[in-house]
Amino acid sequence: MKKSLLLSLAVALGIGAIAQVNQSLPVGFRKANLPAALKNYSVRVPYRSEVIDNQVPLSTLAIPHANARTAQPVANETVIGCTFYDLQTNNSISNRLVVNTDGTIAAAWTFSPDAIQTTTPVFPNRGSGYNYYDGANWSNPGCPMTREEGSVRTGFTNIVNTASGNEMLIAHSAVTGQAYNRISVARRATKGTGAWTISYPWGSTSTDTWPKATSAGDNVYVVFQGQGASGSTTVTPAPVLGQSGPIFYSQSTDGGVTFSPKWVNPLIDSTQYKGFGGDSYCIDAKDSIVVLGFGDTYTDVGFLKSTDYGQTWTKTIIQTHPIPFYTDDSLTDENHDGTIDTLFTNGGDIKVLIDNNGLVHAWFSALRYYNDSASDGFYNPMWGTDGLEYWNENMPSNGYVEITASQDYNGNNILDVPSDTFPGNSPCDVILPWGEYSGGITIMPSAGIDASGKIYMTYATINESADTTDFHEAHRHIYMMTLAPPYDPATWTYPYNIIPSQADGGLGEYQEGSFACTGRLVDNTYAYVLYQRDDAPGHGLARATSCDLHFNLGNSSDILLTKVETAVVGVKNAPQNDLFVSQNYPNPSVGMTHINIGLKKSADIRFEVYDIIGKVVYSETRKQSVAGNHTINLNTASFEPGIYTYSVIAGGQKSTRQMIVQ
Repeated sequence: MKKSLLLSLAVALGIGAIAQVNQSLPVGFRKANLPAALKNYSVRVPYRSEVIDNQVPLSTLAIPHANARTAQPVANETVIGCTFYDLQTNNSISNRLVVNTDGTIAAAWTFSPDAIQTTTPVFPNRGSGYNYYDGANWSNPGCPMTREEGSVRTGFTNIVNTASGNEMLIAHSAVTGQAYNRISVARRATKGTGAWTISYPWGSTSTDTWPKATSAGDNVYVVFQGQGASGSTTVTPAPVLGQSGPIFYSQSTDGGVTFSPKWVNPLIDSTQYKGFGGDSYCIDAKDSIVVLGFGDTYTDVGFLKSTDYGQTWTKTIIQTHPIPFYTDDSLTDENHDGTIDTLFTNGGDIKVLIDNNGLVHAWFSALRYYNDSASDGFYNPMWGTDGLEYWNENMPSNGYVEITASQDYNGNNILDVPSDTFPGNSPCDVILPWGEYSGGITIMPSAGIDASGKIYMTYATINESADTTDFHEAHRHIYMMTLAPPYDPATWTYPYNIIPSQADGGLGEYQEGSFACTGRLVDNTYAYVLYQRDDAPGHGLARATSCDLHFNLGNSSDILLTKVETAVVGVKNAPQNDLFVSQNYPNPSVGMTHINIGLKKSADIRFEVYDIIGKVVYSETRKQSVAGNHTINLNTASFEPGIYTYSVIAGGQKSTRQMIVQ
């Protein structure tokens, strides 16, 4: 399918000052550029646009995709579950994967074995999907088809294992026919086995939703939203404790047997913020340290930190929102000059990690938005914003840096996404040339850490090389980057795509990966990632007329556990060297293929291609190439099919890789 820039998108107002973000992209990384029409495209959406349940106004379910592709898992990945309900979070990634020190693994996800058509599609059997690895085998091979909570209907689950072996599924529970939700805790004394006991520690008829949970030792920490605002344009939920969505906090010191009463920390209460949307917060814990990360599109990004098991707290701001106490009845006029300003903020998907020395690290996606009406309860996010921001406690407030984004694989300096849409008789509409998730293009970070202190961070972003023929939308893939002590942001490694391509035995060119959760514990061999994968971009809880909904709703998604070899991640980036050479793309090649070269200082570039017996079949030299990124565009159409080797020599250094020609 022909791909080009989507130039026909509507241009948002976009006037006013836009914050400039420092960049610290990996060596050799080529960021894809977006033209103004794509970057500034906006959609008017409700101020609160989270999806609590399944109220999707649709008259018919999606038909199974006629060109659906299937592939067997490759080495180091296992399908451990599936689901028809394919929205795992609104923003920040929940803790759905626990890698234990004894080699066992517990994984959970929001699950439904079906999608039933009534006046609207419903998921009556939705609950927590679960699988357990005992060190040798998974407890439920393939796709478990029952929810763990039995007759209790839940969603947006977290998995918690404690030091003494207790196990919990912490989710929110919607009650059929009732206008409330409540946080449920399914607990058992031994991880991986036994019956669950379900309780509602914070009330059985509350308005609590979207929990995040974690543990350290036998201490369990939970945060959740205290209103359950669903983005309704007709009903405005009453404030709770003076906020439109407070962040409640609670903890257990006895392995989840009992929990403290829920409370809102004064550092983020109604005197500080108007409220937070669902999933715009996260929680991490290590030893005596607890960190509650927060950040919505219309609030600051920051965290609360306790070093005494949650008894006392300090507050740190990472990104300051341009307008304090912003709400949907406020115009985005930052400098009060009567002109609507575009604000640079965040996508609401903050993730925090405490390293081995107690230092806090944080990631969040970039997002711009504006509001030109103070009365309709809507605002305009610019979904073409791109970039993932990183910060740690050695950096100043507002000193975050952009470390990655969508990647320009072919070196043409643009993000290649579909320019065409479905014909006029299409059953659905495309308003974006990619799936409709919350936030911008590069989203939903998650992270783990190994014994040496090296951090392994995953995120999702558009892979411009994926085939868009079937859906007329670009696919997102899951990428991993690493950072070792002393945590210099300039030393993040080159992104590693964890979704296997056809060359690696998979079907990554035709698949989308989303909602990746990285296990906090990374061992000596692997980093573990739980994510959702299927053919169609986006998810089935999208707009009623969208192609995202049409191609996802009624079609199952796989839940995969991938073991990423720690020795493989980051090998493309060698900060100590002055030469970076990428893998050619596409690989295998059937015509044009592209190789990116990064130089830290100016040098002559010598590029050579050898056949299987070592004969040079192509060569070129680029004299006095300047420091920076360069691209070799190689036409392999005249090459015989087979395996070739290519080498780049520059500045006294040499890098060699293999490629396949079909």
